[in-house]
Amino acid sequence: MKIKIIRLILIILILMWMMVVFGFSNNNAQTSSSISYKVAKVFVKTEKEAKTIEPYIRKLAHLSEYTAGGFLFYGLFLTFQLSPKKQVIFAEGMGVLYAITDEIHQLFVPRKSSEELMMSVLTQLELHLEYVCYYFL
Repeated sequence: MKIKIIRLILIILILMWMMVVFGFSNNNAQTSSSISYKVAKVFVKTEKEAKTIEPYIRKLAHLSEYTAGGFLFYGLFLTFQLSPKKQVIFAEGMGVLYAITDEIHQLFVPRKSSEELMMSVLTQLELHLEYVCYYFL
């Protein structure tokens, strides 16, 4: 019974995380840059410095979003009686599948290029596969 409650809580948290990611993904490039720029200004003194670090803030935010999702997926698969290897592979697989759906969703957002998005999908897939191969092979 306790495991079922934990699973339910994790599923709810995963669904909430998915909504947050889709919400951020729904922003066009200008809005996304504006948010990142405001965060950058908190850490630096000049506008030039803020403009310089804005793309890095944006990428760090994206990485943080998916790291949180990875922990949630992994936590969910820990509640099943699977080998540690399968737990990681399933969590990684869910993360990659969600990343792909997120990138497809972004194809319909104005002012985002599909070439940029496909590179993002391929990079994420490659990084996930490299992690799995390094960790288990």
